[in-house]
Amino acid sequence: DSVERPYKFITFDTFIQKTKKLYMDTRANRNHLKMMSDDLRDIQGIMTQNIQEVLGRGEKLETVTSKSDTLSKETKKFKDKATSLYRDLLLRQWAPLVVVGLVVMILLYFFWL
Repeated sequence: DSVERPYKFITFDTFIQKTKKLYMDTRANRNHLKMMSDDLRDIQGIMTQNIQEVLGRGEKLETVTSKSDTLSKETKKFKDKATSLYRDLLLRQWAPLVVVGLVVMILLYFFWL
């Protein structure tokens, strides 16, 4: 013990020594093994539940991804339809004026000759 140990190691070392004594005692060994077995069973249950929750989140992510893809496709359809409607609006708005202008130009061409 002539070597100086860091403070954190000293507290950890005392914990390890107590735990070592606890498991070295043969009378209490059976009880501790049962306690460890119960603890491991509890941990296994918790881990199983955690894995099921993660899998559930994975399914939710797949659903969100699917909905996002569908939304993206619908957005593209909407954009294409809106562009088509805008072209139709421009055609309906300006076509009569263009036709009248062409008729006037044709009439002027024939009457000036």
